[in-house]
Amino acid sequence: MSWALGTDCCSWEGINCRGENTVRDISLPSKGLAGSISPSLSNLAKLLHLNLSHNSLSGGLPMDSLLFSSIAVLDVSFNHLDGPLQELQSSNPSLSLPLQVMNISSNFFHRTISISSMEMMKNLVALNASNNSFTGQIPASICISTPSFAVLDLWSFGATNSDAEFPQNGKIPNSIGQLNKKNSIGQLRRLEELHLDNNNMVGELPSALGNRTNLRFITLRGNRFTGDLGKVHSTMLDLKIPNFSMNNFTVTIHESIYSSSNLIALWLAFNRFHGHISQRIGDLNYPKEPISRGKSFRRMKQFMVLRTFRYSPWMVAHRLDKSLFGCQRSQSLQEIFHLASTLMNMPMLLSEKKPATLDLKLLDLPTSGRVVVVVSGVLVLLLAISICGRAAACAEAERAALLSFLAEASPPAGDAIVADWRGSPDCCRWDGVGCGGAGDGDGAVTRLSLPGRGFNGTISPSIGNLTGLTHLNLSGNSLAGQFPEVLFSLPNVTVVDVSYNCLSGELPSVATGAADRGGLSLEVLDVSSNLLAGQFPSAIWEHTPRLVSLNASNNSFHGSIPSLCVSCPALAVLDLSVNVLSGVISPGFGNCSQLRRRPQQPHRRTPRRALRPLVYLNLSSNSLSGPFPDVLFFLPNVTVVDVSYNCLSGELPSVATGATARGGLSLEVLDVSSNLLAGQFPSAIWEHTPRLVSLNASNNSFHGSIPSLCVSCPALAVLDLSVNVLSGVISPGFGNCSQLRVLSAGRNNLTGELPGELFDVKPLQHLQLPANKIEGRLDQDSLAKLTNLVTLDLSYNLFTGELPESISKMPKLEELRLANNNLTGTLPSALSNWTSLRFIDLRSNSFVGNLTDVDFSGLPNLTVFDVASNNFTGTMPPSIYSCTAMKALRVSRNVMGGQVSPEIGNLKQLEFFSLTINSFVNISGMFWNLKGCTSLTALLVSYNFYGEALPDAGWVGDHVRSVRVIVMQNCALTGAIPSWLSKLQDLNILNLSGNRLTGPIPSWLGAMPKLYYVDLSGNQLSGVIPPSLMEMRLLTSEQAMAEFNPGHLILMFSLNPDNGAANRQGRGYYQLSGVAATLNFGENGITGTISPEVGKLKTLQVFDVSYNNLSGGIPPELTGLDRLQVLDLRWNRLTGTIPSALNKLNFLAVFNVAHNDLEGPIPTGGQFDAFPPKNFMGNPKLCGRAISVPCGNMIGATRDDDPDKHVGKRVLIAIVLGVCIGLVALVVFLGCVVITVRKVMSNGAVRDGGKGVEVSLFDSMSELYGDCSKDTILFMSEAAGEAAKRLTFVDILKATNNFSQERIIGSGGYGLVFLAELEDGARLAVKKLNGDMCLVEREFQAEVEALSATRHENLVPLLGFCIRGRLRLLLYPYMANGSLHDWLHERRAGGAGAAPQLLDWRARLNVARGASRGVLYIHEQCKPQIVHRDIKSSNILLDEAGEARVADFGLARLILPDRTHVTTELVGTPGYIPPEYGQAWSFRA
Repeated sequence: MSWALGTDCCSWEGINCRGENTVRDISLPSKGLAGSISPSLSNLAKLLHLNLSHNSLSGGLPMDSLLFSSIAVLDVSFNHLDGPLQELQSSNPSLSLPLQVMNISSNFFHRTISISSMEMMKNLVALNASNNSFTGQIPASICISTPSFAVLDLWSFGATNSDAEFPQNGKIPNSIGQLNKKNSIGQLRRLEELHLDNNNMVGELPSALGNRTNLRFITLRGNRFTGDLGKVHSTMLDLKIPNFSMNNFTVTIHESIYSSSNLIALWLAFNRFHGHISQRIGDLNYPKEPISRGKSFRRMKQFMVLRTFRYSPWMVAHRLDKSLFGCQRSQSLQEIFHLASTLMNMPMLLSEKKPATLDLKLLDLPTSGRVVVVVSGVLVLLLAISICGRAAACAEAERAALLSFLAEASPPAGDAIVADWRGSPDCCRWDGVGCGGAGDGDGAVTRLSLPGRGFNGTISPSIGNLTGLTHLNLSGNSLAGQFPEVLFSLPNVTVVDVSYNCLSGELPSVATGAADRGGLSLEVLDVSSNLLAGQFPSAIWEHTPRLVSLNASNNSFHGSIPSLCVSCPALAVLDLSVNVLSGVISPGFGNCSQLRRRPQQPHRRTPRRALRPLVYLNLSSNSLSGPFPDVLFFLPNVTVVDVSYNCLSGELPSVATGATARGGLSLEVLDVSSNLLAGQFPSAIWEHTPRLVSLNASNNSFHGSIPSLCVSCPALAVLDLSVNVLSGVISPGFGNCSQLRVLSAGRNNLTGELPGELFDVKPLQHLQLPANKIEGRLDQDSLAKLTNLVTLDLSYNLFTGELPESISKMPKLEELRLANNNLTGTLPSALSNWTSLRFIDLRSNSFVGNLTDVDFSGLPNLTVFDVASNNFTGTMPPSIYSCTAMKALRVSRNVMGGQVSPEIGNLKQLEFFSLTINSFVNISGMFWNLKGCTSLTALLVSYNFYGEALPDAGWVGDHVRSVRVIVMQNCALTGAIPSWLSKLQDLNILNLSGNRLTGPIPSWLGAMPKLYYVDLSGNQLSGVIPPSLMEMRLLTSEQAMAEFNPGHLILMFSLNPDNGAANRQGRGYYQLSGVAATLNFGENGITGTISPEVGKLKTLQVFDVSYNNLSGGIPPELTGLDRLQVLDLRWNRLTGTIPSALNKLNFLAVFNVAHNDLEGPIPTGGQFDAFPPKNFMGNPKLCGRAISVPCGNMIGATRDDDPDKHVGKRVLIAIVLGVCIGLVALVVFLGCVVITVRKVMSNGAVRDGGKGVEVSLFDSMSELYGDCSKDTILFMSEAAGEAAKRLTFVDILKATNNFSQERIIGSGGYGLVFLAELEDGARLAVKKLNGDMCLVEREFQAEVEALSATRHENLVPLLGFCIRGRLRLLLYPYMANGSLHDWLHERRAGGAGAAPQLLDWRARLNVARGASRGVLYIHEQCKPQIVHRDIKSSNILLDEAGEARVADFGLARLILPDRTHVTTELVGTPGYIPPEYGQAWSFRA
């Protein structure tokens, strides 16, 4: 098994976490498991399904551990478990266990079934305790306490020894059928199956059993029931298979038994019936295709007759004589005549009424000669005759075929099946093989059932020689090879199950010979959970007209889904989930809703009958697209529809056509989660789904409010609407949800307070409303009402107040998540009484107090305790170390201190330990005390142990040997990098930055096999970079990194926590794979050169050696690091040139070589066109476009020590200084003149285009009449229109109200944006640039004219510009819908007092497409190409139609090279920064 290969249990064989971080399902059937069932399974807090069947487990069943957990389905059948079932005890009489299905069959349990235990199983739907040795009576509490009971199976083998205990005895409780008895009214109204075979039950059947209208199967064979069977009136029943054989029923066969029109089989043999068979037996015309081969029951000695019963009883005797295969004719002749004489009393209706539809299949006569009738299909007569003592023997060809099959199937070594099959010549007696008899007297193999036997070979084509095969089950093995097409050529097979194997290839597209036979007999096909691929076939289904169930889930089929219901009119179950099917869901599914007639095959004489439409449809986890098909709401009998995890779009229908006329839909489970559905969440449609039990519409884009679903759907138990854009308050109508168990609506925009009616829903188990805007206080009295609550998640909301004491009075609460609210106060002391609690998340609140005031010793099941980012004081509470189930303990970002107690060693299961940003001391003591924490994976202790020495003793590595993440940042630790780290062979991440460590970087770091992140920056390390680091396995081998699965941690963690008071959040990781492969040795004293061997680090993403003393050149081998994102080499002594091939590193986002001694041209193209000049500063010999220094004008720096030249230089400097002083004086003089002129012109006018305007209209004189003041230049492009061409500067002043503050509609690094409303009603956006940053007039004009010619539907067009002195204005069309930033941050209001408007998913997708088209155009298509360099949501504007337009493109071209801070130093949160944006922006990690 895969359990030993990794630490991520969600990837282990048999474990399913369902996309969550906790185990939900354990399925390990037929794995050869031995030993006992550990009670530790109860520690799996969210385990729903546990399947350990078909193993060799022994010992008792820990019911108190398993059943008091969250398990809903428990299957431990076919094991060696023994002993009595443990009696469950609870002080809470209303306790209701979540268990729904319990299968403990085929074990060695004995004694009685506990009454008190059954009373707690109020949710039980099915119980199978058959094939054990239970004694006593059936507890009546089954009928009273479990109203949803549907299946009860207590079948048991009878005891053979005379002094052995009897199995179940007593009577059937009356309450099984009673409707009016007190405390039992309507009980077991859902009972569908009742199996009590082979027990020791007595008495008469309760007459009220006839009231159980849902009852389909009742098998009471092999008991001692007495009385008149007619007292159980069958008129109201719709039985399919009743078995009353081998009892002591008397009187006649009552006519009401023939009222069940769906009757398939009726067993009445071995009783004391007498009299005549009613003529109403001819009414039993429910068709059933005849069985091609009968089955010989070796113990019961029953025989099948496969002929149409048309003639006299003598002919029946003749036909029966031919069916007694394996016996001599002379041996059975006397019995045949006895049979014939007995049948003389049978009316001739059997040969006269509907002769073409009556198939005699099974005759079973008691030795007393009394007639017993059993109906199968139209008619089956079972007669128990002991005629011969041996069963049928298979033919030699079948024996050879089976042996060939076994050889190629490769059973595991030591499997007894090999000896069994080879040791007996009669294959009908072989393990897993069943035989039947045909009318010609030959035996034939009809059944091959070998599930979970560990076969790891292939399926032999010889299986096609088993022409009589009807049932084939090879599921749960490891069979490989191509899917055998021979399975589609077996003429009589009805069931084929090869699921859970390793079969590959494709399904056949045609069935050989099927057309000649009128189609295959196949009814059930299960090929799920294999490796099948290819186009999902369509034509093959034309040959399977009888197909009822098709399961091809969990494979890799592609293509579209054919209209199966046309070819397979009997189809009831279709599961194609977990494939890669695409296309739309065909409207042909509408054919599945029509009642049709089964097509009659030419060679069969079976009547046609009406078929039930589709009842189960699962198409989840594919790539289906297109609008949601309304036809899925038109299927009248479908109970389950699952189309989750696809790409369906559109809206859900608001009405269901015809549903009212049918009395509503039968839909019980609907899952449309994880699609692209949008629109208003419907409300009216649910009026047509009165039987709805589960609705999952999560992870879509529905908006609107949550309707009161429980009014229309009273049985609703699960409602999941999380991850949508629903808004409004939670409806008080949830008080009507009397059956609701799960309410999940997290990650929406819900507001208001929690309605008080919600707390009246007593069955509620999971209340999950995180990431909304719900406010208010947690009411103490209301919370106490939810006594069945298991999960309470209200994190990321606006709750205030204190944590009430009553929250500890919820006895079943296991998870409490209240993170990121505004809760205050101390933790209630009653927390210690919360024995069921497993998970506490109170981080990012304002709790205070000392944690030692809480006694944690009463929380034995606590696994996660997270109180990070609060204001707790004191030290770690000693009592918390008594929580031995603890897996994650985080107290980071508080005001705690002291030492880590030795008792922490009691936490053997501790995986995650974080003390970050506190004041803990004694780091050596902490490492010593962690000795017992053998499961520790993550150790996060940054900002603690200030100034202490990092211990270097070898025992430290022994104590934390399993650690994978170590973060000890900014602790000012001293000493060298400890050698004990080399013992941590599982270490992935090492962060020792921000300390005072000295010495060299150890060479043994290169030998650590799983290390891929090393941050030693900010220390005092010396020496060279060890060459061994260039051999790190995960950094040098792309294959090793691809195969490496580091898994995830139990909690999110940070590598670079921020100790600032204003912001305590850093970049967090759950998955270790999200951490970039890093070597960071910056801010040390490292010397030497950068080795060319660095080119071996193919997976390296971050390489930082800044602020060191490295010399030499930049190795060209760096150009081979295709994944490199950050290359920081600044502040060293590097020389030489920058390798030009670095421009081919497409992922390089940060490149900094400032303050070195590099020379030559800076590479161009690729990412280098976006890196800011400051990243190259301090290198006077560099040139290139990036720093606006032409390489052709550079004068080589030469050394000249000629004294005469030094004298000439001094003279030249003096002349230059004199000229400069003179120019300064002249400028001052001219300035005074200008000031004087201005005063004279204070009442004058400024000429502008032939028009005068008062100077008071514009008070920025420095811009109007600066040193470079000239006439106004106003340019408008052709796209602006004829009216705009007459625009003047005065018009702009008036339209912006002299650039008044109230007209400002935007701001940024380039300047302000004003709204200009012209006199003709037109509106423009005027961007007023910071004048001292711009190019000179001629260059500015040339650049702007080029930009104004750039046109694209997703760009904000530049209509014109204006130059006046140092004033620079850019004119754009006004975008009425503002910026994307406004919409994303809900600053767009629908009107006065209206609520903020939101962008739905479709609009967001449209904006993303438009913005990407605009950026693509300027980056690649327009000439010249323009690098935007400032892409953010505020620079994406929306026009009146809601289309996205990119603004501010090309503005970097208008700015002086030394003023580029507007595009490189982003202020605030930059939002999305594209990879090609190459500035060294700061972020919190």
